[in-house]
Amino acid sequence: MGLAEVYAADGNKLAARQQLAELPAEGERSLNTQRRIALVSAQLGDTATAQKMMTALIPQAKSQPPSMESAMVLRDAANYQAQAGDPKQALETYKDAMVAAQVTPTRPQDNDSFTRLTRNDEKDDWLKRGVRSDAADLYRQQDLNVTLQHEYWGSSGTGGYSDLKAHTTMFQVDAPLSDGRMFFRSDLVNMDAGSFSAGQK
Repeated sequence: MGLAEVYAADGNKLAARQQLAELPAEGERSLNTQRRIALVSAQLGDTATAQKMMTALIPQAKSQPPSMESAMVLRDAANYQAQAGDPKQALETYKDAMVAAQVTPTRPQDNDSFTRLTRNDEKDDWLKRGVRSDAADLYRQQDLNVTLQHEYWGSSGTGGYSDLKAHTTMFQVDAPLSDGRMFFRSDLVNMDAGSFSAGQK
């Protein structure tokens, strides 16, 4: 399996496929081996195979007691779902990965519980940190933020020249777009220097 991963990383698709073909029969493969095969298949561009394997692995991993193996399967499955354009389902799978990695004994049922569980804990091992970090990154990427700010400033002086009053309003929306972010921003600036009085020269 290791050679298949090396060949796939080097772009040698033919050699990688040959290594995959020499692996034990499907019924003899551990969850971790199946996970690694799915990832190599995705690297080789065999998306249908990778998708089928990941879909089959999720319920198997969820049915197992919490362990490194089941957590890695669910973490990688969530990552694959996000890359395949299904971020909502990926977030759900990350919740299961948190249970498998023993980040939490029970699956988070709401956004508040989920976001609390994405926070770093200095006692975490590498797997817990990875699950939390990956889940947090995807949650932030999918979050919709609306910002409205208003600012007033001015300076006293001569009307029509330096007696300045200014209002600035900023409206911005940040939203998910594909696997990144987009934003729309509008700024409205209103400045008034007053007017000259009749007696001014």
